[in-house]
Amino acid sequence: DAGEGSGEKFDWSKIKDCSRPFIPAGGLGPGNIKEAVEALKGSQLYAVDMSSSVDKGGHKDPDLVMEAVNEAHSA
Repeated sequence: DAGEGSGEKFDWSKIKDCSRPFIPAGGLGPGNIKEAVEALKGSQLYAVDMSSSVDKGGHKDPDLVMEAVNEAHSA
C-alpha cells in the first residue's frame, strides 16, 4: 500500500510490469477495485487486499465486501 496501512491509494503504475505475483493494497474497495484490476491486467496480479474500505462500525460489512468482490469479478 502507500505506507503502513494508511488507506491511501497506491500508484498502481509502479507495479504494472512486476514479474512476480503480487497483492496490491492501499485504499482499495468498492468504487475503485474495478479500476485497480483493470489497470493491472496483464501483470502478475494474484489477489487484492481490502481492509478499512469494507468496514462499517469497526467490523467487515458483508454488503461492502460483496460489492467489492463483484466489482473485481466484473473487471
